[in-house]
This record gives sequence, C-alpha cells and structure tokens, in this order.
Amino acid sequence: MEKNKKVSYSEFRTLFVIKVKNTIDQEKTKLVKVKRKGEIAKRQKFITSCEKLLNELSTRVIKDSDLVANNKVFDKMKSEETLRKLMPLFTFLVILIVSVAILITVFVVKDYSNNL
Repeated sequence: MEKNKKVSYSEFRTLFVIKVKNTIDQEKTKLVKVKRKGEIAKRQKFITSCEKLLNELSTRVIKDSDLVANNKVFDKMKSEETLRKLMPLFTFLVILIVSVAILITVFVVKDYSNNL
C-alpha cells in the first residue's frame, strides 16, 4: 500500500471545500447554543472568514498551487479557535492546582511545626 498517494488539485479542492462546509455547519449549530454576546460575535467572525474561504475556493480565486498552503492556514485557524475556546478551562485548572498546592503546603507546615 502506497502512503504518498498523489491527489489531483481538483480532488484536493473538492475535499477542502467539504472540510470547510462541515466546519461552517458545525459552528452554526454551536452558535445556536451560545448565550453570551461576545462569544456570539467571535463565532460569527470565524464563520464569516470560513464562508469567505469557501467562496474563494468555489469561484477558484485561490489558485491550485496555493491550495496546500491555504489548507495549512485553515487548519491553524481552526486549532487557534479551539485553543481560544478552551483557554478559560485551562486557566481555571491552573488556578485550582496552585491554590490546592498552597493549601496543602500551609497545612503540612502547620502540622509539622506542631509536632516539633
């Protein structure tokens, strides 16, 4: 089985269009569930940029030679969007871990000094 199978630009463009359409559909369904205005604006901005990319792909404004580069940029944009969504959770976890470490240190030192 060949790992480096060559794909024509038209097939790659079709796959890329499908990928962008799926992302737009996913974001639109998630947008319905969002309640905060700031979050709605950020999601709509992301959807707008994806729709612009989809339009450029469909009208062939993006040349065949630039498809791979645009695919990489799109993947990077999606991963940055995911990180932005998860950042509050990561921040909460770091604060929780630090506060637990401080509490453990305070009580362990207090118990240790009482035993001396």
